Amino acid sequence: ASYVEQVLTALRTPSASVVGQDVGALVSLLFASTRPERVDRVALLSMPDPRDLPSPPIRAVQRLSALEALGANGVFGAQPLLVPLLKGSVANPDRMPTRLQARYLAPFVGRDGVERLLRLASAVELPDEAVASFRDIRCPVSLLVGAQDGGQAAGIVTEWAAAIGLREPTVRTVPGSGRLIPEDAPELLGDLLLQWMNLPTPTRQLPDAAETQLKS
Repeated sequence: ASYVEQVLTALRTPSASVVGQDVGALVSLLFASTRPERVDRVALLSMPDPRDLPSPPIRAVQRLSALEALGANGVFGAQPLLVPLLKGSVANPDRMPTRLQARYLAPFVGRDGVERLLRLASAVELPDEAVASFRDIRCPVSLLVGAQDGGQAAGIVTEWAAAIGLREPTVRTVPGSGRLIPEDAPELLGDLLLQWMNLPTPTRQLPDAAETQLKS
């Protein structure tokens, strides 16, 4: 969150609309709660439950990592651990091609890749006082959930958003998307964010489901 503030300062931007994906959504909430004067509104994409960290997918990777480190495939780094997770995070397999997988895997290649991944996973935590501070957020909060993200059903998200004290957030379900909304539905996501920021959206033909979502 402090890095985000440093970027805004370097860009001479007093405040901004902040969008965070997955763990980045937690960063966005921390920033909004600690520096409210710099955040106009917050959009949270596929946000993990702050009360259940690290999230179930990360815990699954942690459980498998010990076996992988002892196996013959250690030379491939975190690839055997992350590729199934990445493929399972999109609704359309074509949205997670090998080239994009490589981009995600780049920080975790080599024999110490699993160790680096585990260090990162172990850092995904929030103290109770940080979660409590979310109740002080006054700016508008929007949560976007992939319609085909089994672990992020809109009803569940609404429930835990209330439990951690988010004030009247709006929850949108993005059709045709899994957990990685930017990969599955980039055009629709862009239109939803522009609409959310009260900016004009491109004049293009959208699928009926997407158009219905935009009007909701």
